[in-house]
Amino acid sequence: MNLNRFVLTTVCLFTTACVGENGSNQTMISTIESTVALPTEAAPLTSYERYYALGPDGIVIGVYANHDAKDRREILQFCETLDERPFPCPIGQGGLRLAKAGESVWISDFKDLPGMSGGGCGQITVEYETANKRFLRVECSGPH
Repeated sequence: MNLNRFVLTTVCLFTTACVGENGSNQTMISTIESTVALPTEAAPLTSYERYYALGPDGIVIGVYANHDAKDRREILQFCETLDERPFPCPIGQGGLRLAKAGESVWISDFKDLPGMSGGGCGQITVEYETANKRFLRVECSGPH
């Protein structure tokens, strides 16, 4: 993973996770995850860190990211070069503040969701229209 991908993918992931704090968010996550059909090139759903937020017009935006051990080492090395500790850099003696594979996290603001261009199905974007209970978009982030 190159530095640009790290910056685009993780620097602004989220500042406030709400897992377990809001039952309706958990219900929405369960609904999406039980019905989503991933692209054929994608890894199994449980291999992704899954981030969700409510976007404009009641659309739930999901971003599924797949950070392997090498990616996490590179992110940690990059964090060590910084004076501040933006997300997902460790605070104190803690580890990276990324979700684990198979974990789902609700983010307070959709603007804090991860994003990248390229990378194939290392990242998947999902858009779910809550009013009509249908998927508007489920796609990989672009060529690898």
